Amino acid sequence: SLYTLQSIIHDLESFADNSRPPLDKGIITIFADNVEDYYYTTHSHDKALALSLLRLYTADSWVYHKMNTFLREDTTLMKHIATYIKGLICSPTVLNDDSLYYSGRVYRRCRLTDTNVAFYEMEKVFLWASFTSTTVEYVADDNVFGDTLFVIDIPVRLRQHAVLVESVSVFPQ
Repeated sequence: SLYTLQSIIHDLESFADNSRPPLDKGIITIFADNVEDYYYTTHSHDKALALSLLRLYTADSWVYHKMNTFLREDTTLMKHIATYIKGLICSPTVLNDDSLYYSGRVYRRCRLTDTNVAFYEMEKVFLWASFTSTTVEYVADDNVFGDTLFVIDIPVRLRQHAVLVESVSVFPQ
C-alpha cells in the first residue's frame, strides 16, 4: 500500500524547508492538486496517488534531481524523502493497468567514463537500481544525451516494472 498523501507531502515540505537555501514548495502544491484531479477520473485514492507520484517524477523539479542523486550516491539523506521514493516504487503495482505497462525494446543514451564503459559488456544482464528513463523510439545519430546507446529488451513477464509514463508525464513527448 502507498504511504498516505499527507505523509509524503509532510516529508517533501520538511525537506524543502530544511534545505539551504530552502527549496520551492510550489511543486508540492501541484502534486497535491494532481492527486485530487486523478481521483475524479480513477475514483481510487491509491491509483490517484500512484499516478501523481509518477507525474511528479517526470517534472523537472528539485524532487526529481534530489531523488536521483540520493539513489545514485546511496546517501542517508534519502531518508528525508523516503516516503516519496517508496510510494513511487510501489506505484506500478498499485496502478494494475495493462495499458500503462510496456514490454519490448527501449533505448537509453548516456555519457560514460572509461571505467563505466568497462563495466558493461554486450549481452550482459544487469540491473539499474534506480529509476531509468528510456524511449521506445530509436534515433540513430542523437548524441545529445550521450554517445553510449543501451538497447534494452523488457520481457513480457517484467512489463509491470516498465511504466509508459507519457500519459501522466509533464513532458508527454
